[in-house]
Amino acid sequence: MDRMFILRDLSTIKYFSLLTYIEDEYNINSWISSVTKRKVEEIDLVLLTNSDVYSPFLIPSSLFTCESLIKLSIGVRVVLNLPKYVHFPKLKLLLLHSVRIKDEYFMEQLLSNCPVLEDLSLDSCTWDGIDDLCVSSPTLKRLCITESPCGEININAPGLEYLSYTRFLVKKHVLCSFPVLVNAQIHPAAGNSESNSPEQASNSIKLLGELFNVKHLRVHDRLFKAVALTDDHFLLKLPTFHNLSYLVVIWSYPSSIDRALLRLLQISPKLESLVFHNGNDYQSNKDDSWKLNIVPEGPNIVSGLEHLKVLEFLEFCGDPWEMYVEYFVKKKQIANYYRITNASKRFIQLLMVDLEALEGSGFLVVRTTS
Repeated sequence: MDRMFILRDLSTIKYFSLLTYIEDEYNINSWISSVTKRKVEEIDLVLLTNSDVYSPFLIPSSLFTCESLIKLSIGVRVVLNLPKYVHFPKLKLLLLHSVRIKDEYFMEQLLSNCPVLEDLSLDSCTWDGIDDLCVSSPTLKRLCITESPCGEININAPGLEYLSYTRFLVKKHVLCSFPVLVNAQIHPAAGNSESNSPEQASNSIKLLGELFNVKHLRVHDRLFKAVALTDDHFLLKLPTFHNLSYLVVIWSYPSSIDRALLRLLQISPKLESLVFHNGNDYQSNKDDSWKLNIVPEGPNIVSGLEHLKVLEFLEFCGDPWEMYVEYFVKKKQIANYYRITNASKRFIQLLMVDLEALEGSGFLVVRTTS
């Protein structure tokens, strides 16, 4: 590669991608430094190690002052330290994957020097000794966080249009309003005993409430499980989701989510598509004694679903799911289109007695398991 830089006229390099093991640090640094001098617009670094131990490799400081850079992706098992001077005047997309961060002011220093950043992904980073995370950017439109610190998460990005927040177990959220948020997916991590505390329940309901402007929402039932621990008083204080038209529920523990989920359905007057997708945590068992607990207060669930057109149960496994399916199927004209996939033949036989309830209301598509 050194000869390529020397022999070829590479005054300008638009895109540079490097996938290699961290063995020859001198050459890696030389290559990175060389491309930053050639008006590079996109850099993708994937530096591998032979073990799970983080490498002491230092990324050259010239990378963090590359004024031409528009997209930067760093996937390295190294401690990522920022130099004293950081300057990304054109950077719009930043992806950090599997890096180790030890400086509590890392994000503040980085984001304050990215004046036009629109897309930020923090994927499976290790937060060494850092409890809190603050993401503050007036220009940010897309934010993806996977495995955040476990303390306080502060997100101040009023221009956010897309939010993906997964595998988190956080004690406190401090969120600004998201007036233009279109799409969000919220998947909490599998928790411990603290995740079932009243404090966590209050934190979860606050997180859900801040998403009230969203149009498309994909949420794991662990969030509903936490929210369900609150009193009905707090559930009834959730704001109306006036814009929500598409809702996907990743369903692992169906017996734990009904109260909070049904409340969300009641306050989503424009919901058109409701999809239940079976998660991997729940395995069908022989106990069919689970019952659906409908919220007694407030309007009937059907009165909040006048606009529902599509109802889907994907990767259907039966047992506790059956109560929800039967409930929705028995509500005449609740949707124009029904789809159930991977349903057991036993359940289809049980369901057949209720199919007359769908007459005149729409289509039912069922795909059974073998």
